[in-house]
Amino acid sequence: MLIHMVLSLLFSHFSTEPMASECQVLFDGIDIKSKLYRKEIAPSYFFSYTPAELKNELKTQNLLWVQAQVSRLETYDYLNLNIHVYSAKATDSYGSIEPQSKLIIKTIHGKSVELQSRSKSNPVSADDQTSYIYPVSYELDKSKIKRLLSEEIDLVGIQWSSGYEQYTVYEVDFLMNQLRCLNQ
Repeated sequence: MLIHMVLSLLFSHFSTEPMASECQVLFDGIDIKSKLYRKEIAPSYFFSYTPAELKNELKTQNLLWVQAQVSRLETYDYLNLNIHVYSAKATDSYGSIEPQSKLIIKTIHGKSVELQSRSKSNPVSADDQTSYIYPVSYELDKSKIKRLLSEEIDLVGIQWSSGYEQYTVYEVDFLMNQLRCLNQ
């Protein structure tokens, strides 16, 4: 599954303007539970990270593998991440993501977009018992969306309870494409 997703991303079309057929919408309508309008773009690969000292040990797998999506609930927009940490010691190394923790997105022009987590994210043990998933959501206001639609991104920094760590993003137009799909 992971290999299929990575290969599809590698061979995907490189346009900065997604066509309607390229937008994979998971849901667009009235949510049965909340009775509110909801739209969700399908999650996909955002970035991954492995420290140099662990590259030989992990071989082809990354220490962190992040899947992301944007969504809308009524008039509020969100960036949702599922951060997969492939380590049995994830809770010791990273801890949790506390409410109002920062996610700092740096553009290729050096500008920063700062988001805050909506609630606490504790690691959830994956089926294999040797990895964890941190589901976390950040609210996107109109000014931040405007910046993310107009500039490609370079780095993403996550504030963990154990400290701040920054990651290089190679899918520089990921958020542009997701937000354009959300606005279609």
